Amino acid sequence: MLTQQSLNHAEKHKSIFDAKVLQRAPKNVVFQPGELFQVHASEWTRTFATIKKLIPMWSGPPSRFTCQLNSYTLETLISDTLPGVYNSRRLRAFEPREEPVSHG
Repeated sequence: MLTQQSLNHAEKHKSIFDAKVLQRAPKNVVFQPGELFQVHASEWTRTFATIKKLIPMWSGPPSRFTCQLNSYTLETLISDTLPGVYNSRRLRAFEPREEPVSHG
């Protein structure tokens, strides 16, 4: 049978563990309809292929979606539905650059 001292000990260590996890792991991102965001190309994360150096790791900005818990079904700006369901960890807010980057 658990004593009150054992429960207090477990609660203290759980709160320490939770604090460490929240420092390391990103929080769940919540998007509102109409916001622009990007999708991470996670299929290239664990590969040594040379193409990984050339392809962008983040997509262009899809804007519409439907939310199911922490997963999203996405549509492009021209209303094409992207295949599959995307977890919120693969998404980030799209922030356009102030000035265009010159390649020269």
